[in-house]
Amino acid sequence: MTMRKALFLLLFVAIGSLQSCDDRITPNESLKEALEQAQKRNALLVQKTWRFYLYENKSNGTSSVIYSEKDGIGLKSEYSRITYVFKEDGTFSISNGTNTMNGKWRLAQMATSLELTSDSGLTSTYTINQFSETAIECESATDKFILIPKQ
Repeated sequence: MTMRKALFLLLFVAIGSLQSCDDRITPNESLKEALEQAQKRNALLVQKTWRFYLYENKSNGTSSVIYSEKDGIGLKSEYSRITYVFKEDGTFSISNGTNTMNGKWRLAQMATSLELTSDSGLTSTYTINQFSETAIECESATDKFILIPKQ
């Protein structure tokens, strides 16, 4: 192979490498959509004070509804007074009017899960099943709840 052909081949490979690097840097449409969804969910979460619409405890393979506005269960219980406030700085507070738990929150896994870490260090991660302006439905191995905006 002549020197000129070798340089041409090397130049061709270098240009092809630059082209492929550019493709890796440009985000694809699904990544853009996921980032937009995360931003929307983040903004929506901090705009409102949230309260329970449903709380279900899941343990030992069984599930029991502790609080449900729809079904009239536990309406005078502590769950009727609990509010969630998520702040833009990544902190949260959960209060029943008497006691308050504070900590840090974040949307994880491209905003498909909600992670809450209390100031005492306890972390709970919930899969987000539904997320809209009117309801947030989350679930873990031990809990399922629906939050709605406080009126």
